[in-house]
Amino acid sequence: MGKFRRIGIVDVNKDIPNDYNIGMDEFSLSYDGSSGQITHSGQFICKNDLFINDDIVTLEVYLPPLETILLNQQHQKDSNISTTTITSYRNGELNFKTPTLSFKVKDKTQVNCLEGIPEAFRFCV
Repeated sequence: MGKFRRIGIVDVNKDIPNDYNIGMDEFSLSYDGSSGQITHSGQFICKNDLFINDDIVTLEVYLPPLETILLNQQHQKDSNISTTTITSYRNGELNFKTPTLSFKVKDKTQVNCLEGIPEAFRFCV
């Protein structure tokens, strides 16, 4: 494998072994600074800016009020949309109904954010 510079999130119920390859399974997503690619389940989702060592990279999470999450989960179940995988991204606009992960690199908000992330997760570097 090549050199990766990955950060991301992992579902809280997933064990993380030392050799874990974040973003390559359905339990995680990763943002690779060497390519700018965001991956989930081993699939390319979108691309943001590159980052290097010593760059400040921020992962920002929006979690709606619990009532909104529960209402939206029921709607998604009725629509056969999974609530545990990334369902879409909106070029930087925030969806106030679902948990959303956005990124900043060197204090610049990245154009792509991810909606429908799990409500409970851990950060992983």
